[in-house]
Amino acid sequence: MKLALHLILILTIGYLSIVVFFAILQNRLIYYPVRLLPSPDSIGIRQVKEIFFQTKDGVKLCGWFLVPPEGAPCLLHFNGNAGNIAGRSHLLEMARSNGWGLLLFDYRGYGKSEGAPRESGLYLDAQAAWDWLNLQKGIIPQKLILWGESLGCSMALDLASKQPSAGLALEAPFTSLMELSKELYPWLPVSLFLRSRFNNQEKIKQVQAPILIIHGRRDEIVPFQHGKILFESAPGPKYFLALNSSHNDIFDSGGDVYQEEIRKFVKSCLAEVLHRQ
Repeated sequence: MKLALHLILILTIGYLSIVVFFAILQNRLIYYPVRLLPSPDSIGIRQVKEIFFQTKDGVKLCGWFLVPPEGAPCLLHFNGNAGNIAGRSHLLEMARSNGWGLLLFDYRGYGKSEGAPRESGLYLDAQAAWDWLNLQKGIIPQKLILWGESLGCSMALDLASKQPSAGLALEAPFTSLMELSKELYPWLPVSLFLRSRFNNQEKIKQVQAPILIIHGRRDEIVPFQHGKILFESAPGPKYFLALNSSHNDIFDSGGDVYQEEIRKFVKSCLAEVLHRQ
């Protein structure tokens, strides 16, 4: 009996130690920033400006901006939780080839952006990017498409629920970080210590713009069902593209089908704006 109680005590202490470890280091398990960021010119990216802007709480952020041709739409992209904007440079070429503008920017704590990432701060970063495009570059909401990737879908959704835009595209979104964490770590009491919530399912109900959701059937990080649930929760107009891809290869696996869907969505968003006017 003493041996059994001793074993239970050891296992309990071990389990509680793991819980404390996850609770203390949760931000390091959510965010994987890369600080080193080359200039666009140094890696052969043409006609792209490195720009800086400031958030309402005084954090300076860095971005790469492809100026849209006169009268053309502009896309505002929100990265996933790893790397920095250098890893999304292929999107600039896609935008250029379609005659669009594009702003890639790094959240606080990523690339050359100041600060450290946290949920409330990332929402401020998204708003600051919208403000910079609208107030500094004169890009009206009717020409602006919000485009989120994985964790970046949360920033895109939060912004879209508060500010007008022509459309909202989401790649591999999750319903909420709480639900996703429970699925990824079913043996942890995440509801007791998780600080970041990113409640996308509630916010998507408030979006008053066309929505496109793209999700991979083989997504090993954010299950495909999350995309479907969000789609069902979204008001219309809404569109869904299912790809035979995993979490991190949507662009490569999707190929022409993926790019054509983005083109069609942008075109339909602009047509919807004209219809409403």
